[in-house]
This record gives sequence, C-alpha cells and structure tokens, in this order.
Amino acid sequence: MLSTYMQFNSEAYFFLKEIIPLDDIKFEKNPTPTDRLNAIEIVYRQAFMGCNEFITGKLKAFDPSPGDQACQNRALWFAWLYKSCKGLSEVSECSLIFQERLARIEQARAQLAENEKKTKEKISTAISEYEKDPSAETNGKIKAKMDEEIRRVQKGADFGKKRAAIVESYALQFKEVKKKMESIKRNHEEQNLLDCYSIVSNPDLDCRISESVIAIVRAYLITKCKKEEKSSLQDGSIHYKDSTYPPNLKIEGIAFPGNLFERIVPVVKRMLIKQTYQFMQSQASLLSQERDILYSIAAKPLFIEKKKQHELPCFYAYRIVFLRAMEEQVPIILKVRNRMDDPTVSSSFICKLMLKPDLEKRDFYISGIDPEDITKPAIVIEAVSNQENSMLKSSAYPELMMKEGGSFMTYSDWFFASHGQYTDQEETSEDMYAAIPDIEKSEIEKLVMMKRQAEIKGFAKQNRTICGFEHIYTDLVGNQLDDGRSDRCREPRL
Repeated sequence: MLSTYMQFNSEAYFFLKEIIPLDDIKFEKNPTPTDRLNAIEIVYRQAFMGCNEFITGKLKAFDPSPGDQACQNRALWFAWLYKSCKGLSEVSECSLIFQERLARIEQARAQLAENEKKTKEKISTAISEYEKDPSAETNGKIKAKMDEEIRRVQKGADFGKKRAAIVESYALQFKEVKKKMESIKRNHEEQNLLDCYSIVSNPDLDCRISESVIAIVRAYLITKCKKEEKSSLQDGSIHYKDSTYPPNLKIEGIAFPGNLFERIVPVVKRMLIKQTYQFMQSQASLLSQERDILYSIAAKPLFIEKKKQHELPCFYAYRIVFLRAMEEQVPIILKVRNRMDDPTVSSSFICKLMLKPDLEKRDFYISGIDPEDITKPAIVIEAVSNQENSMLKSSAYPELMMKEGGSFMTYSDWFFASHGQYTDQEETSEDMYAAIPDIEKSEIEKLVMMKRQAEIKGFAKQNRTICGFEHIYTDLVGNQLDDGRSDRCREPRL
C-alpha cells in the first residue's frame, strides 16, 4: 500500500518555485535582489533543519495550522510519510542537496557584493571621465564663473540682493549637472540591478525534489510560523488558538525580509491545503471498507468562498483517516486533560492511552506498549474533559468512556459529526450537513443522530463532560512517553 502512495507522489518539482514562488506573487514594490537571496537562504536553512527533524523522528515539528481544520488528515499523512521514507534515503539526500545549495547561495552573495563594488567603481570612473571632458559643464566650472561674476559686483548696501540674484541665476545650471550625475549613477545602478536579479534567479540555486519532501518542508515552515495564544472561556476553562507569526522563521545573521514572508506564508498555506485534500483523495481510493461513499465525497471538496480554498467535510475526512490508520496498523495515542489545565503544558494531559487498531472489528482498543512500538509513528489526539483529575488518572475513566460511548470509533463518530463540517460553519447546527456536495438524505439523518448523541453523552465540543477532541497530529510513540524507560512498555498507560 505504501508504494501506491509513493507512486502518486513520484513526480519531481522545482523546490523554490513550490516553496517561495516570488515571481507569482504581486508586490507593491519589487523585492531587492538581496531580499530575494535572503529569503531563499532562510527557506533552504529551514528546509535543511526540517529534513533533519523528520529524519530523527521529531514529527511534532510537522504540525501546521494552515486554516482548514484538517489536522487529523495531516496526522495520517505524516505518519505515512515517515513510514514510507524511513527506509529510504530520499529525505537524507534532500538534506544534502539543501546544504549544497546553501554553498551556492554564499557564492551568489559574494557575486552581489563584487557587483556592488564594481558598480561603484564604474560610476566613479564615468563621472571622472565626464568631468575631464573640456566641453562638459561641471560644478567646478559653474562655480568659478559664478564667483567671478560676484567679484565684479561693487560692494554696497544692495550687495546682498545682487549676490543672491547671481546665485539664483546659476541654480538651474547646478541642477542640470546634478541631473547628469544622477543619470550616470542611475544607468550603472539599473544595469547592476538587472545583473543582480540574474544572479539570484540563477536556476543553479534551485533543485528538483519529490512532492513528499515538498510537503515536509511546507509543513515545517508553517509549523515554525505558529504562535500559540492561550485564553480562558466564560466557565474558566483554558484553551488555545494558533496565529501566524512569520518572523519565527528568522535565522540569526540573515536580514529578515518581512515583507516577502508576509506574502509567501499565505501562499505556502494554500499549497499545503491543496496537497492535503489531494492526499486524502488518494487515501480514499485505497480503502478496503466504505470506499464508495468516502471516495465520492473526497472527490468533491467544497470551495469555501470566504477563504478561497477547498475543504473536505470533517466527519468523512475523519473516517478516511481512522480507517486507513487501521489498515496500515497506525496506532492512536489519546491524551486527555482537565478543562482547567494548561493545554500548552505536556504534563496537563494526565490520562494517556495507547489504542491499537483491530481491523476485523473496525475499531481501536486500549493496549499496552510493546518495545517495537517505540519507533512507530502514531496519531496523537489531544482531548479535554470536564472530569476531575482524580478521575482522569484512574482506570475508571477509560471504563466511563466505554460505558457512555460504547467504543472508540463510536464516540469518535459522534464527536466529528457534532463538529462544524467546514471552516465557515462557526456555529454548528443540524442544517450544516446540507453543504456537503451530493449528500444523501439518509446520510444527513445519520449525522444528525450522531450529533445529538455527542451532545447528550458528553463527547461534543459543546459538551465535554466525558471527552472532546481538541487537536490531532502525528508523533513517534517513544516521543510521547512520560520517560523513555523500557520497563514502562507493558503498562496500559503511556
């Protein structure tokens, strides 16, 4: 199955064109060659770091928030990428390519500096040659004539006025000389600018890499741009939301062209959103169960006018993700915190459960951790509950979830049915399902029933009495352990 996805992503792309499409972005003022080169270097350095993070399994570094409420989709995607790339040299090879391109950027930077130096010399030479021309008007010649005329004026009460009149009469000549000097300077600087743009647009600075690595770099860049902001709701519970802060991409020692990245980051987000739903379409086509309905819905992403982007409905995207996770034996880690605890602090999630797939039952079950699980990617679900910490710590809490929810997939169905299906549905209602293209009436009735169950039983965003999902991403099982000791690997909790 993994090879099918790798074939889907086998085409090579020009890296810079895909990551920083400067020629496709309209700027009020063209970025300077130096700004362009700085942007290219920053992206290559970030890409190099991103590849190394991926190679070493630090998958939480690939948890972007581009604004499509599709975190669960990318959780499956990057678990896939890690499984498919781990035994390959593709990401490592790209890391070396990025490093080599950084050496070429240093050469380009040296060329820019050399061009700047030569341009100043050319300007100085051109001005000197102009001033040596006997027929050329220069400031020195004009000043000499003006001074001579002033000397001929008899001193008296009106000397000042006469002198001012003479100076004013020569002002136009001085301006003409200034214009000539500026023209000489401008001609050489314009030529230098063209030469410098040619240097920073050199195809040798670009490289061709696979769509998989493009995805890894895009996700890393957008994750680096995240800025978490905490806030309290009226009931005192704590939650956080992400905002975008491009200066997080700054590299020490490189002037940060903020105006470029303010325009680049939204473009990269849109590209990542498109890549995400295309990945989901490929996954829906691979399903051994529910393929017809899920592929049919995945093939028709809804265009959200407000955001100018296509999106898949939350419930059906979740079904694709969790069913494919089952088929590929990708485990789930469910982490739950009390609603009053800080979601940005790892220790707040005092309930941590390992869930392994059971394809025959089409569900996930609570399991211990085997030593071989440590290096596997898992889908990590961060959730919040109104239950007290004493309950969350105890074995009674998983029992409560099973008692009220029936099974993991059952209460997951409820939750995602109760969630807004698209990002423009801020308030959930039973009418929201009608926006799903070509959805059958029977499907809407099923979704309505699940939404009601979620809200009654406490598995909804609006009612988190038992459990409500907050965020989903991928990470290695070992990274999510409280500590790395192997003697914990048989415990039912992480």
